[in-house]
Amino acid sequence: MSFGRRGAWALVLVLACVAARGLVRAQQCRRVAASVAVGTSRNASGHWEAQVVLQRRSEAPGRGAGEVRLEVEPSTAICGGARVDSVTLTIRGPPPPPGPGYVSVPGVGYYRIHKELHTWAEAKAICEAEGGHLLIINSEAEDKAILQLLKRTPNLSTWLFIGFDDKEKEGFYVTIFGDPVASLGYARWHPGQPDDWDKKEDCGTVWTESGGLNDYICDGKMGFICEQRTG
Repeated sequence: MSFGRRGAWALVLVLACVAARGLVRAQQCRRVAASVAVGTSRNASGHWEAQVVLQRRSEAPGRGAGEVRLEVEPSTAICGGARVDSVTLTIRGPPPPPGPGYVSVPGVGYYRIHKELHTWAEAKAICEAEGGHLLIINSEAEDKAILQLLKRTPNLSTWLFIGFDDKEKEGFYVTIFGDPVASLGYARWHPGQPDDWDKKEDCGTVWTESGGLNDYICDGKMGFICEQRTG
């Protein structure tokens, strides 16, 4: 079990018709972000009881710290002719901290602008080695956040590599994960782009002055933008 994209867990405890006994517990000192232990037993009146232990680890004090909220929602159902009372516990915690060099944009994501010059393939490998990926712009909010980061970063090249290309089929742009760019719900191209200049431009870039998308030669060298998931 792990935090979802928004840093939430959903856990259902069935307090009737419980067959398991004892305590199922993750090893206390494993290097994991978080773990859950569930224990069940009968109380003095013969009713089943369940206990949940949430353990959340932060590698460095103060990093990734934040409020953890617990939401409780009871429900009742009939299971095989018997009444089953359930409690859904939703545990919401803050997302993990950004990696070294990454800037956090609350509610949007973590980003790192690399000024060193690399080919598109090299840039992709560097982002992945950092635990991220080349930037994929999914929304107008993310587009605006990236544009603000670009404006605050001096001495950038005109274009920066990001995570899409049309190497497999000319004119059909897909992200590094294989999703059509057209399906992302947002794509703002620089005026006159894409143009596949000289029939050699297959890799995605973003214009540093306006944030518009562009196609460029994959073996050309320029800076690039990496992105890390927030959860």
